[in-house]
Amino acid sequence: MKRSAIVTLSLVADVVAAGLLFLAVCLRTFLLPRKQESLQVQTSDDLSRRYVLPWVNRQSEYFSPEPVVTESSYAGPTAAVSLRTFSRRLEGEDAFAYHVADIRVGDVRCIRTALAHDAYGVGIQEPILDMMERNEALVAMNGDYYSYQSGGLVIRNGEVFRSDPSDAESCVLFRDGRMEIVPPGYNLDELICRGAWQAWTFGPSLLNAQGRAIRTPEAGKYLRLKHPRSAIGYIAPGHYCFVVCDGRQTGYSQGATLYALAQIMEGLGCRVAYNLDGGHSSVLAFRGAVWNSPSGEGREISDCVLVKEFFP
Repeated sequence: MKRSAIVTLSLVADVVAAGLLFLAVCLRTFLLPRKQESLQVQTSDDLSRRYVLPWVNRQSEYFSPEPVVTESSYAGPTAAVSLRTFSRRLEGEDAFAYHVADIRVGDVRCIRTALAHDAYGVGIQEPILDMMERNEALVAMNGDYYSYQSGGLVIRNGEVFRSDPSDAESCVLFRDGRMEIVPPGYNLDELICRGAWQAWTFGPSLLNAQGRAIRTPEAGKYLRLKHPRSAIGYIAPGHYCFVVCDGRQTGYSQGATLYALAQIMEGLGCRVAYNLDGGHSSVLAFRGAVWNSPSGEGREISDCVLVKEFFP
């Protein structure tokens, strides 16, 4: 009996030790904040001529040599932003509120991504307004929350931070102003040669190749339910939009399904649209103040996408 008890205790001790080791690995990998190094890959400065869009002269009517600012818009030398709020009911769903930032830029470098505390790594978080202020941004929206994903493509302002295998498609903004959805089996060298400027990995893509809303986006059952949403859309080189849907607020807005969000993006004339992180992360800010009504008053996030004036 004594020997049996000793063996049992030994087994229990081994299980507890293994559990503690597993917990420590999880904390280290997913929860404890820590900085990481980028891949030290940056697109060539030889591509700088691609930053200034050849369509900028066609959009000159949207810009202004001296900034013109209203409560819901901004027009300056290289960037123009206009915000609107809507309430909509789609295909029998409860009405929900969503916000659209219509964006035009004369230089792709006006569209940037910011990292929490200017550091790439795990568990590093910061309020979006702090990132916005530090970067002197006009408008900002949450990004893909790369910090809590184990894989996927992460390119920020031309620098490759991560290129790990993932089963998710990515959204890539190139220096010529075009935006594309790339499959998991992308060729990193090819993307770099083409001038990849930003890349987000979350998804799914919301529109098909003809710019039509995808009725059944590839996502799990939970993600297909109504939630607060954030998406980035591409209309034409130099013309983009940020869309944030409010949700989880009874009597105001319960949120939107992925299909409802896709219909919004199609209605805005987007040729490409990509779902970013949602829920409490869904925040849209304009000139230093939160524009939408975030669920649970929002939360600190690892990254955001923003628009600012850029002067070479």
